[in-house]
Amino acid sequence: QVLTNLLDNAFRHTQDGKEITVQTGTCVLEGCRYLEIKIQDEGVGIPQEDLPYIFDRFYKADKARVRGESGGTGLGLAIVKNIVESHHGTISASSKLGESTTFTLRLPVEKQ
Repeated sequence: QVLTNLLDNAFRHTQDGKEITVQTGTCVLEGCRYLEIKIQDEGVGIPQEDLPYIFDRFYKADKARVRGESGGTGLGLAIVKNIVESHHGTISASSKLGESTTFTLRLPVEKQ
């Protein structure tokens, strides 16, 4: 569900001819090993002032979008965050408006 939501967003917000990249690996943070998945698109980006709120329920960074137009309810990223945190992981986003957005997902490899 997490990857489906993140990839669906990337496809919806990336124009034809642009790329979406998925990178995987592991990292160690505070002595714990994590699976790390990064999904980066070359889409429209998210304004910096919106980044702190994108995981809130019903929040839409693009205020011009209406539900019928994009099919989105503003719940997708809230669901992603809830699932990731229920598995003791983290999710974050970085973005450059008009250029790209990267979501970084980290899930613990060992039992917490």
